[in-house]
Amino acid sequence: MIGFSLGGLLVLVAILAPTLLLALRPPADPWPASRSAGAVFDVAEHAGQVVVCVLLVAVEPAWEDADLGWSSGGAGTRTVLLAVGAVCAVLNYVPWVRYLRGGRRLTDLFRPLGGLPVPSAALPVVVLACVAVVGSDWWLAVASAVFAVGHVANSRHLAAGLRSA
Repeated sequence: MIGFSLGGLLVLVAILAPTLLLALRPPADPWPASRSAGAVFDVAEHAGQVVVCVLLVAVEPAWEDADLGWSSGGAGTRTVLLAVGAVCAVLNYVPWVRYLRGGRRLTDLFRPLGGLPVPSAALPVVVLACVAVVGSDWWLAVASAVFAVGHVANSRHLAAGLRSA
């Protein structure tokens, strides 16, 4: 249903807020010469971003009406997915804390976290996937997948460029 979604706006802000640090606290080191894995990945990333933003803010999510499993006395799958999404949203801030504490070096932002080679790319994608499944929003799931293809590929390319510099 079309309409403003405060929950969607909050998800969007939680995911995008750290990125504002690049404008407020630009990196001390230069960006690599090549920041793109290719035109197809750029198109996927940016088209996915636009559609995800519109869907999160302009479509009322089904999760507001969803039975999260509490009525049956236990935590349902949707509740677990909300928890996973929330944990990933919090973990998304770890690379940004490293970036600020490490003297605003891009290598700190693109360094692996646990088993994730590029956490600042993967974690927001997991958050979006969780929100899409919980809200039964398959348009958001598709848009998130398109965004993921471009964002993860470009971020991995950028990280590789930083390692080789």
